[in-house]
Amino acid sequence: MSFGVVTVVLVLLVQTAALFSCVEVGYGTVTLITAVVTGRLAVVWACTSWVPAARKDGLAATVARSVPIGAAVGLTLAVMVGAYAIGTVDSETTVRACVVLSLSVLAGVAVAGEVLRRCVRAFGGITGDVLGAIASTIDATGAAVASWAQCFAPISAQ
Repeated sequence: MSFGVVTVVLVLLVQTAALFSCVEVGYGTVTLITAVVTGRLAVVWACTSWVPAARKDGLAATVARSVPIGAAVGLTLAVMVGAYAIGTVDSETTVRACVVLSLSVLAGVAVAGEVLRRCVRAFGGITGDVLGAIASTIDATGAAVASWAQCFAPISAQ
């Protein structure tokens, strides 16, 4: 139980630090939207047809294996295009920002795949807690990737 609390605190610290960093350079809102949507996209991937439920009861039992792989791929592409498009809403956002937002979606899905792989190996499948953990972890990942990218090349025009 204490490891769960420590993990939640660390995820919240990463999310907060990354979002504050993005707000400082003027793209906090688009980063937040992209990170949250990517977190929910990760849950879609966790419910694809190749991921079993850990137990026969609970939330995961009703949603496990309910999403075809093709639908998850299509939704991922749509979210990437949406992340690029949302970057264009701000007139000061550069093309680089739009690309970084799109790539943060891919980074989030990749990290989700690793978290999911470890959870399936440890628990034999997904649970409702695993779905929540994936969403929160990927929210932090998306914000951290966007924040990290701005360290090397500020995204908003100054």
